[in-house]
Amino acid sequence: MTNRLPKEIKATIPDELVPAVEALNKTLDDSHFKCGKITEVFCYGLLHPGEKLVEVEQYKLALTQLKVIAGPAATEACHHRIRMGTAPAFFHAMNELYIAGVLSQSIHVFNELLAIGKANSGQLGKPYIKWAHELTLELVEAYENRVKFWIRAVCDAPDYETDLNWDDPDEIIMGKAWCAPMLMVMQPSRTIPFDAARQWERVDRETSKRWLKSFAEMFTIGIKIFIDRLAGEKTVEIAKQPKPAPETHSAVLHTAAPSEPESEQSSPVKVNVRQDYRKLKIEERNRKIRSAHKNLMKRKPGESSVWYSQQLSKLEIAADLDAETIRKIIRD
Repeated sequence: MTNRLPKEIKATIPDELVPAVEALNKTLDDSHFKCGKITEVFCYGLLHPGEKLVEVEQYKLALTQLKVIAGPAATEACHHRIRMGTAPAFFHAMNELYIAGVLSQSIHVFNELLAIGKANSGQLGKPYIKWAHELTLELVEAYENRVKFWIRAVCDAPDYETDLNWDDPDEIIMGKAWCAPMLMVMQPSRTIPFDAARQWERVDRETSKRWLKSFAEMFTIGIKIFIDRLAGEKTVEIAKQPKPAPETHSAVLHTAAPSEPESEQSSPVKVNVRQDYRKLKIEERNRKIRSAHKNLMKRKPGESSVWYSQQLSKLEIAADLDAETIRKIIRD
């Protein structure tokens, strides 16, 4: 796995800002690695008592540090779930702590992109808050596969298979034979009532793929909702600031513009993920369609919007939308 910027993201960033964005993306990569590894070790240890005892001991200090980063609310929620004493609760506790750690770094990345965008607003082609907001969401989404690897690693020891089909992302993540255990979707992790007798029962491969995809999306959706809220708050904050008085020809008084209050890194708050899930999925789909439209226009310039929408309707991201609906999306 690499922390390089995906080409489709890099293409939307002014060239001189690419090094800075790459540096911020590297901090997200580091956050996924550190938070993921710490929670993986302890989650595996909780799900498989007596195994990885040396690693658990080695990571005790790192877990304490992660809880500080995640904040008191996330830490208390983690402790509460662990006290429940079931495999689904252990899984949910460490998954949520992983999210909280990455959320903390995502907030930092968003605030840094705000500052970069404000300083280079003339190069962005859109309001700098919108630029920072959209770019943060794209960077967060690019790491969804890390969550799938994490789930596979906490449930079972690695197989170290060497004859994988390296063109199949699912096989790279899951191996040739791995299937998900029922504990992933039992309460409190998801909605199926807890059943100790069935918690390690395995589902089929296709169901396993769907579950991994769903968990990866929900991981990033929670972060995206929080970043959406921060972007909205920043937009309102800027709108409330007084506009500078117009300059006159007789005299121009140069004064420092009122400084914007520093954005404090907010502690994660509870959000209704399920309520906003459909809305965000539609927004993500539309954003991907518009991005694909831009790329198609570069490859095939001068075609009509009808032609572009017909070509886009054949792509997987169109999700069975008809060409007319896609034409409206790319026109907005």
